Amino acid sequence: MRPSPLRQAIEHGDLAAVRRALLDGADLEEADIHGKRGLPLRLACFHGHLAIVRELLELGADLNADNGEGPGAPLRMAQRGGHPEIIALLRDYGAKARQMTTSNVLTHFDRRLHGERRRRPGAPPHGMRERRASEDRRGTSINEVNLSATQWADLFGSRLRGN
Repeated sequence: MRPSPLRQAIEHGDLAAVRRALLDGADLEEADIHGKRGLPLRLACFHGHLAIVRELLELGADLNADNGEGPGAPLRMAQRGGHPEIIALLRDYGAKARQMTTSNVLTHFDRRLHGERRRRPGAPPHGMRERRASEDRRGTSINEVNLSATQWADLFGSRLRGN
């Protein structure tokens, strides 16, 4: 699926194109692929486009919109992107930091470990989940053994003769 003109403008940091897309009827609260509304503001916050974030907020974008991790996604995206000026702007507009509960602390911790595991040798390819414990993983190992002619004949002779 091709990104909307609004999303493309935000990803390129083009404020004029963002304004044009909105004038042409783009949805200020466009949903992501999971149906969570507020994607434009989340993207602008993550990418660090301060002028676009300010424009979207002035137009009424939901600064406490949620995503799969719950409400307050724009603030979390700015934090993940490492944009303190956007974090300050969102807080000035009244964005609320999400209360950390046991469940979302564990989710965050599990995701961090999940990412670290993929950097280890023998981890599954990106996008695939590990289904076996490390001690149960199969790996190819080769041990060379030198066989005498007699041992070779004893082990493989019957197969060579067709028995």
